[in-house]
Amino acid sequence: MRVDNQQAYKLIFSISVHPRIGVLIHPYVIALSTQQTLTLTYQKVFSGNAAHYHKLSVQDLTLIASLDDLMEESIVRKFSPEKKIRPKEYFNKHHTELLQAEVIRPSIENQIANFLAILPLDADNLYVADEINPAAFPIEINRDFTKILFHFHKTELGTNYFVTLKHNEERIPFMKIGGLMLTKKPAKMIVNGTLYRFYDFVDGAKLAVFLNKKLVFIPKTSEKKYYTTFIKPLLETSPVFTKGFEIITLKEEAKPNLSLALRNGKYGFNVMINYGGLSFPFHQDKLFHVKLEWNRDQPIFTKYKRSQIWEANRINALSELGLTLVSGSFFSLIAKDLQSCIDWIRTHNEVLAASYFNVTASIDEKYSISPYKLHYNIADKIDWFDLNAQIIIGEYTIPFSQVVNEIRQGNNRIILPSHEVFLFPKEWFALGEALAGQSTKSNTYSIKKYQVDILALIQSREIKQHLTKLVAISAEKPHSKFVGTLRKYQLDGLSWLMFLKNNNFGGVLADDMGLGKTVQTISFLQRVKYDMLKSSERRAKFLLVAPTSLLYNWVYECIQFSPDLSTVIHSGTKRAKSPAELEKYDLVITTYGLIRNDESLFTQLHYDVLVL
Repeated sequence: MRVDNQQAYKLIFSISVHPRIGVLIHPYVIALSTQQTLTLTYQKVFSGNAAHYHKLSVQDLTLIASLDDLMEESIVRKFSPEKKIRPKEYFNKHHTELLQAEVIRPSIENQIANFLAILPLDADNLYVADEINPAAFPIEINRDFTKILFHFHKTELGTNYFVTLKHNEERIPFMKIGGLMLTKKPAKMIVNGTLYRFYDFVDGAKLAVFLNKKLVFIPKTSEKKYYTTFIKPLLETSPVFTKGFEIITLKEEAKPNLSLALRNGKYGFNVMINYGGLSFPFHQDKLFHVKLEWNRDQPIFTKYKRSQIWEANRINALSELGLTLVSGSFFSLIAKDLQSCIDWIRTHNEVLAASYFNVTASIDEKYSISPYKLHYNIADKIDWFDLNAQIIIGEYTIPFSQVVNEIRQGNNRIILPSHEVFLFPKEWFALGEALAGQSTKSNTYSIKKYQVDILALIQSREIKQHLTKLVAISAEKPHSKFVGTLRKYQLDGLSWLMFLKNNNFGGVLADDMGLGKTVQTISFLQRVKYDMLKSSERRAKFLLVAPTSLLYNWVYECIQFSPDLSTVIHSGTKRAKSPAELEKYDLVITTYGLIRNDESLFTQLHYDVLVL
């Protein structure tokens, strides 16, 4: 090492100009004299050797590491197509002006910007190098931002363009006096031993032009293009002083527009802000929206002052609804498909209207974003539901069977009479696919009660209440005339049987042998008997079919637990021959064989409960 770790030294950061790749910054350790002044004994440092110098702080080491990629060897290694090549050979064989301008220099300036962002503003170790001394000229960093003013003077021959700089209201000379542009975005420039910083909206490229010239002349033949592509965007972000043409500044009411958009194959939204009847793309960095008109060869600029707080509130509203700014005026959801975008508009239409957004959804086709409603009627039958559904879209009413047919064919849309395309909401597809397998007549679907989950696909409070009623099992008790006491699990069985009866469902009571299925069934039949007498004043009739060996067991159990339940065994040669003989009993008990033999008799009878 040229500088010994034991002697006095100082870490400095040296700004130099490479003949091929421009301004660079490198760290050096420079030996100090006995008077504590910098000498010409120095050592370039980087992450690989900086630890040798024990007096360097953690912050010093961090700053050094941030500049590693600015070493000539590192730059060549990063951008050379050959892995092992010397810098001189690389610059002769591979380096081009286009590569330098579009790739290498932006990368270098990004590294410099990162370094300057962590360098303290009161740092006293920033220098500009000369041919022999890396610390030839000390640099002071201005804490405050420097103002840039753009000047355009239009004459009969063309337009003169130049800029002026002001710091603390004092004009700063910088043209043709050896200034250095460190970075263009953000703009940072060194002039006369001072590093000047600029606001983020300042493009350093527009400033760098004047380091070596005092003005730019735009000939009359190029004015229209120049005014459109250069001056107009400049007026949106920067202070401009003009002479020879007009600039009108207006303050107008703002109105936001949100439109469906397609960018790079992904759907999202463009946000436009309307001022004075004109729509301008939203841009968070603009101070003004600018319109340019020509009266013969005379430009007329109209600047509409942005209502920045108002616009920010509109954008915040979009963010809260799930939109993210991608770039410029383009916003997107996490899901970037057309269906998600349309569903998002429909979901948030009222909120968007409350935020004064005018919403449109047209690309190649015009999509309907009108509010829609699924209107339905449900008729509760014995063991099925009749479902009749219609969709109401604005002024149009369309049978849901039309939607089902489209879904069955793999489509996700219908064309409204207004020629707008209506995309089906995502939740309709599961319902449509479920109904596609059901029988239908005149837009009415018959749904078996064991398929009750189909109704759950309809997003409706009334449907949820209906389903809750269907699936809610209320705790039931035996009738007061029941003789005996049911155990907890037997009460659960009674409750379940009553639930099935109330909803016209069948069921299987499958308790293990000996757990009292018979007594649960008897208590259930007794409850149904008295409930029907109370609600309809009609006597319930029950039919129980069992093996021959168990017929009298059922009778004995009924006598024990529910003696008020009139029973008869339909068996033997003296069994009933006419319906009237059986209708006077609450419970008819018979066998499977006799049901088959006496089919003509039993087909004339109606029973409220059948127990097998």
